[in-house]
Amino acid sequence: MKKIFFFLVPVLLGLAYPSWADDIDIYGVASISVKPNVLIIFDNSGSMGTNDIPGDPYNPATTYAGTKTKNNVYKSGNLYFTDINSANWQCATAKTSLLTKGWWQGKLKKSGAIVTCGGNSSTHYRLGNFENYDALNIGDNRTRMEVAKEVIAKLINDNFDKVNFGLMKFNAQNTNYTIASGGLGTDDNRYESGYIVAKCGATKADLIGAYNPAAPPIYIDNNQAGLGFIGNMFSDTYTPLAETLTEAGLYFSGKTSWFNGLTGTYTNTCTKSNINCYSYTSDSRIQYRCQKNYIIIMTDGEPTRDNNPQMTSDIYLNGRKIPYANKNGSPNYLEDVSYFLAQNDLRVTGTNPTAADIIAMGEPGDYENQSITTYTIGFKESVPILIDTANNGGGKYYTADNADTLNEALNSIIIAIAESNEGFSAAAVPVSRANKAYAGNFVYYGLFQPLSTGNWIGNLKKYGITNYGVIQDADGLTAVSNGVLLDNARSYWSASPDGPAVGKGGAGAKLLGDIENGFSRKIYTYTGTSNTLTNASNLFTTTNAALTSGAYPGLTTNVISAVRRENGEWPLGDFLHSQPYVVHYDDNNDGTDDHTMIFAGANDGMLHCFDDNDGSEKWGFIPQDLLGNLAALEPDNSHQYFVDGTPMFYDYDHDGLTTTPQKKMLLFGERRGGSSYTALDISSYDSPLFKYSINMNFLGTGAEMLGQSWGTPQLVQMGYKDVGVYKTKDVFLMVGGYDDNQDSLTPAATDAKGRALFAIDAQTGALFNNFNVTVNTFPSMTHSIVAAAAFENPNTRTTTRIYAGDMNGNLFAFRDDIFDYNTSDLSVGPHDGEEDGDWGQKLKLFSDPGKKIFYAPNIVNENFDVFIQEGTNQTVKRVGDYVFYGTGDREHPNKTDTLNSFYAIKNNWEWQNSQVPTIVKAYVDVNDGGKIKARSNNSLIVAAQRDAEGNYLRDEAGTIINVPSENNTLFIIDVYDHLAQTNNVNTTHVLYSTYAKDALKHPNNRGWYFDFKEQNGSQVGEKIVSSPVIYGGVVYFSTYIPDTTAIDLIADPCSNPGARGTGYLYEIWYEDGSAVKNNSNNDETYIDEHGQ
Repeated sequence: MKKIFFFLVPVLLGLAYPSWADDIDIYGVASISVKPNVLIIFDNSGSMGTNDIPGDPYNPATTYAGTKTKNNVYKSGNLYFTDINSANWQCATAKTSLLTKGWWQGKLKKSGAIVTCGGNSSTHYRLGNFENYDALNIGDNRTRMEVAKEVIAKLINDNFDKVNFGLMKFNAQNTNYTIASGGLGTDDNRYESGYIVAKCGATKADLIGAYNPAAPPIYIDNNQAGLGFIGNMFSDTYTPLAETLTEAGLYFSGKTSWFNGLTGTYTNTCTKSNINCYSYTSDSRIQYRCQKNYIIIMTDGEPTRDNNPQMTSDIYLNGRKIPYANKNGSPNYLEDVSYFLAQNDLRVTGTNPTAADIIAMGEPGDYENQSITTYTIGFKESVPILIDTANNGGGKYYTADNADTLNEALNSIIIAIAESNEGFSAAAVPVSRANKAYAGNFVYYGLFQPLSTGNWIGNLKKYGITNYGVIQDADGLTAVSNGVLLDNARSYWSASPDGPAVGKGGAGAKLLGDIENGFSRKIYTYTGTSNTLTNASNLFTTTNAALTSGAYPGLTTNVISAVRRENGEWPLGDFLHSQPYVVHYDDNNDGTDDHTMIFAGANDGMLHCFDDNDGSEKWGFIPQDLLGNLAALEPDNSHQYFVDGTPMFYDYDHDGLTTTPQKKMLLFGERRGGSSYTALDISSYDSPLFKYSINMNFLGTGAEMLGQSWGTPQLVQMGYKDVGVYKTKDVFLMVGGYDDNQDSLTPAATDAKGRALFAIDAQTGALFNNFNVTVNTFPSMTHSIVAAAAFENPNTRTTTRIYAGDMNGNLFAFRDDIFDYNTSDLSVGPHDGEEDGDWGQKLKLFSDPGKKIFYAPNIVNENFDVFIQEGTNQTVKRVGDYVFYGTGDREHPNKTDTLNSFYAIKNNWEWQNSQVPTIVKAYVDVNDGGKIKARSNNSLIVAAQRDAEGNYLRDEAGTIINVPSENNTLFIIDVYDHLAQTNNVNTTHVLYSTYAKDALKHPNNRGWYFDFKEQNGSQVGEKIVSSPVIYGGVVYFSTYIPDTTAIDLIADPCSNPGARGTGYLYEIWYEDGSAVKNNSNNDETYIDEHGQ
C-alpha cells in the first residue's frame, strides 16, 4: 500500500525514561559524540614581540592588595556573593576552581542567600583576590608571543580530547617568490590574509610536539624544533584579520582559496589573478550535520593591511557577497565577515540527498546550519572592533593582560563551547510535532526540549501566517523550511533570531529577562478559602502558611522556590501535550478586541497565562490536587507530568446586554499529571477566579472512578425535560480517562477505572444526569475511555449522537432519539428522531479486542435502507452514520506486535436500547468465486454473487439475485487489496476490488476495514496517531511507524535511532476505502472521485 509519507526527525540527546510506557518513548536515550571544530587564529604579527607581559603567575596563597575583597565572588566586575567560605555557598565545583585558579565558568543558581550549582546560563565568575592580582601587573616582563605560545600549548594539551583543534596564522613576507611580471619582488601584498597551519583534527604531536605538562617547555619568540606548529610561531608580519577570517570561512566550507596558492600559502597569482589557488574541497572538517564550528581570534591589535577589494566585490559563499555595513573611517571588514559566517549555512546539501549525504550533513533544515561562531580575545590591548566581531559572530569578547588571564579567557571559551555542544539538540523539533494554536494571522507554538535530568524545558513562540499558510517570523521572512524552524527566524517577542532553539527567545526568554530585572511571578493556587485567586490564601509563595503547614505533603518552602524558578534557571517547563488556547478581550465593550491572552498548560506544575502584546507572563495557576506532587520536580527524576491537558474555552453569560462583557471560562485536565479537571473564570485576565473542579470520585460513592484526565472536554448542547418541557443546556462532554493498567505490555483483562462517559453542567460543574453512562449502567464498558466525539442534529443544533472507543478495541454509540415505528403501515412513526434527553440507545457497535482506540471517531451522515420485518417486510430510509476510527497504542509507540486497523462502520441504528450487535470481519475469496468469508475462521458468510465469467447472478426475469447471508450474519469487509496503489496493478488486485465493491453493497454489510500491513503481508507496528478528518467525502488521517529502515543501521553519531520514525498521511474515499490519490512513484495525479 502506498501512502503519503513524512519523516519524524529525532529530537535531542538525552532523556530519562519514566517508569511507565509513554508516547515520549520515541525520544530515546542517546548522546552526541561529535567533537566541535575549533580553529585558533594565532596573531603572529610583529607587535606580538612586544616585551610587556608581567611574568608572575597567580598564587592563591598570596593575598593581593586592591579594591576587591579577597574572598568575595564577582560577576562582570560586580559583587555576586560575599565570602565564598560561607556555608551558604553550596556549589563545591565552583568553589574549588575559584579558590585555586581564581576564576570559574559555569552555571549557578542563587535563591535568596543560597548559591547552588545549576541554573540556566553559563556565566564567568572571579574571586576578589584574582581581580586584585589582575590589576597589579606583577613580575618581570615577557614577550606577548612567548606567553601566547605557552598558554595555547597548554590549552591544546588539556582539551585535546574535547575538540578538534586547528591552527591558522597570518601570511608573512617571503622575498623569494615570483610575482606575475616575473623575477623577485617586494610587493607588500605578500602579507595578505592567512593560511591553515594545521587543519582541525590535527594530531597533538603536529600541534604541540613533545609537550610535557609536568615540565612544560620554555617558549621563545622564534622557531623551536620539536614543539610542533605552536613551537614554530614567531612575530613577523602585519595583522590582516578580516582577510584571514574570510579565508577561514572558505576552509570550513570546502571552497577554493582567495589568497593562497597550491602550496597552501600566499601567492600573488592566486590573489591577483585567481590562478592556481589552493582548494579546500577535501580539507573541511565539517563532517556531520550536527557538528559545531568555532573560530577563536587571539590578537594584540587592530587590523592592518586588511582591505583587499575582493572582500566585498566577489561572490563569497552560497552565491552571496560579504555585506559591508560599518563604513566609519578606514575600511574594517572583520565584524562583517564574522556576521556572514554566523548567519549562513556553509555546507548546504542539495535536494534528494543519499544516505551518505544525510549522515554527512543532513537535508537542509534537518539540523542547525553548519555556521561558525567567532570568539575574540584582545591580548594586552582593548580593541573595539573585536567586541563587534564577537557580537556579530555569536560569540563573546575577552581581554587578557597576562598569562593567567589569557589562560582564563581561552579556557572560558572552551568551557562555553563544550556546554553548547552538550546542550545541542540532535535535531530541531519539527513544527508539526509542536502543539500549536491559530488565531487570525498568527500561530502560537508550545515547544518542548527533552533533557537528561528529567526537567524538560519549554517555550511558547509566536509567528505570523499568511493566507496561503506560509509561516513567517517577526521580520516577515519565511520561518519554516522542510517542517523545521529556520536558524535565522526571529519569533515575535524576541529581540534577535532564536530559530528552533527551545531555550532562546519567545515567552521563556521574556520571562527570564523579566525575572533578572526584578519581576516577581504571580503564581496562584486554590486552597479552598477564597475563589479569588489573587487572595492571599491562594498565593503560591514561601510565606503562605496555608501551603507550608503540612496540608500538602512534601510541599516545603524549598519546593515552592524551585517551582517558581526565580533563581536564574530557565523558567518554563515543557509544553508537551497541552495545546495553547488564544482568548481575545474587549476591554471597553465597544465590539472590538483590545487584548489577547494565550493560555497553555506545562509540566512545570501550572497553567500559564501570557500577554500576546509582548509575551510576558501574566500569571500561572497550580491546581490544588497537584500541590502534593510538586516535590517530584527534582532535577534527577524522570520526566514528570502536571498540567499536560489542553484547555477548553467557554464563552457564556448570554444576558443580551452589550454593555456587559461576556463571561469567559477555561476547563482543563492534567493528562498523566492527575485525574482532575479545573475550571477557572478568566473574564478578567488580571483577576482570575476558581470556579469548580472535577476529581476522580466525581461520579459518586460506589460509582466508577475517573482515570487520568486525558480527554479534552467538548462543549455541546444537550436536551432534557423540565417538568415535561423540553429544554437545552450547555454541557461539557467528559470521558472516564486513562487507566494506567494499560501501561503494562500485558494489561489486566479489564480496567478498574475510567469506564465512563458523562456530561457536566458547563457553568456549575454539576453532573448532568441525563447523560451519565458507566460500567455500572452499561456492563459492556469494560475498559477505560480517553476520547469521544459528539455530533449534533443540524436542525436543532443539539447533540444527539456520541461515539467513543476504549482501550480494548470496542466502539460505542449513543443516541438521543426516539424510535417509534408504526408497523401497521410501516412508515416512520410520528416521533421517530424526536429528542427527549433520555439517551436510551446504548450500543457496543463493534469490537476488535486487543487493540486500543486513543483518538475520537468521526462520522459522515448517510441514508441507509432499514428492513422492517414486521407486517409486510418493507424497507425504509433512515439517516445513519459512517463511523471512522483507527487503532494503535500511542503509549507504546515502538511496539510492533499488534496488527492495528482502520475501520468504517455503517451504523443505521437498527438496534434497540442497550444492545451489543455481532458484526464480524470478513474478506472476499478471489480463488473461490468471490465468496465472502469470515476472517477469523474462513467460514462462509455469503455465497458467490457472480458466475465464472464474472457476471452477476440473475433470476429468470433478469433481476440481480440478492444472495442472502448465512445465518443473517452482519459483516465488515477487508478492503486492503482494494487500497493497493501501484503503477502495475495485477489481476488479483482488480478482481478483489470488484468483489469488494459487491460485498459493500450487500444488505448485511456494515462497513469496511483494512489492517496496517505492508504489501508483503508483514506488520511493522503502524498505528494511528490522529482522529480522522473528513472533507468532501475524503477521509484523512495519519499514522506512525517506528523506524527500522536501513538508514538507522548506519553509524550516524548525530542520530538516535530510537527517536526516529516515519509518519504517513492517508487520503481515502469514505464509501469504500479506496485511495483518492495515487502516490506511487511520485505520481500525484488524482484518479476518479472514488479513487479509482
